[in-house]
Amino acid sequence: MRVVGVVRAFEQTLVAPLSARTCVAYRSRVSANLARYSSGTARTSVQSPKAETLLIAPFLLDRGAEGLVIVDGEHARFDVKAIKLTAADAERKLSFLARHGYSSQGQSSGSFAEVVIEPGMTIAVSGVMMRDVALAPATSEIAFREGPPPTIRLTGNHEHPLVIGESKVVLALT
Repeated sequence: MRVVGVVRAFEQTLVAPLSARTCVAYRSRVSANLARYSSGTARTSVQSPKAETLLIAPFLLDRGAEGLVIVDGEHARFDVKAIKLTAADAERKLSFLARHGYSSQGQSSGSFAEVVIEPGMTIAVSGVMMRDVALAPATSEIAFREGPPPTIRLTGNHEHPLVIGESKVVLALT
């Protein structure tokens, strides 16, 4: 199922490790070039494996009159532009490298990228749809033995990840 809506925080927010932005989901990665010293003073650069941190807090997608959808998953793929990191993020970059086992000693360069999903963004999310018992009772009067409508939840895991992308608004010209 694919849903488009405005991101709303649900129970908690996260702080992205590289940019320190408040968000509901992020993917931060580094591809580091490590300096290696061999005999004498010869220096070579070796590409190290990418280090990545991905974290998703449950959040809501507000679809306006169509209602809310809960997005809750352990893994996602992102089709959102990475944010621009600045020189002010240098200390957080070093901290991120240290958390992934890289030392600043011998580090020659690194390529950092971070994608954040912030409250207020309009996004499209695809995932496995589940219907949960409603979070709150219906506001209108319900008939005898009629329960509240179910809550829609989109979920994803490593085998079937959520896909989170920028919403493309298409305007029809008449």
